[in-house]
Amino acid sequence: MNYRLIKIISLLFVSWLFFTSGSGHAKDNAIKEVTAPGWQQLKSNEQQLLSPYKKNWDQLPVQTRLRVLMGLKTWSNMSPEQKQRASERFSQWQQLPDDQRDLIRSKYQIFKQLPPEQRKKLISRMKKFKQLPKNEQQTIKNRWNKLTKKQRQNIKKRLKNRNKKLINRKRKP
Repeated sequence: MNYRLIKIISLLFVSWLFFTSGSGHAKDNAIKEVTAPGWQQLKSNEQQLLSPYKKNWDQLPVQTRLRVLMGLKTWSNMSPEQKQRASERFSQWQQLPDDQRDLIRSKYQIFKQLPPEQRKKLISRMKKFKQLPKNEQQTIKNRWNKLTKKQRQNIKKRLKNRNKKLINRKRKP
């Protein structure tokens, strides 16, 4: 099995853990009650793709095995372009220092705790930003980076207060 495939499978595993971590005890308990196939119960093509896990597959927690299998299923349903992008993103993830990965994980946890409306709004804004020409994106980033720490904090504070007001208006009948 080639190194790239191992990286891709690992990417799926890390991604799955990343996006499902912190799901709460009730969900984890429900997953623990479900069984996951042992190594010998896997199909031959699954065993081939998951060969890096062969030695300790049966010792992995049930929820981990299920997550890896779901990631494998997701991978097999991806187009070649999606696989290429996932592989590239995983390479980028691996190159990040641990402290930066931890920061990303903590920001993702904060994002997950936002109300659905706010998450949709953030996603929409990010999509709009990504659609801007690269030079405009860079101009915005440069402007942000030129601000002092205090100026950035003030902007974040104003945005947070504005969002609270919007949320409170929507909650009132």
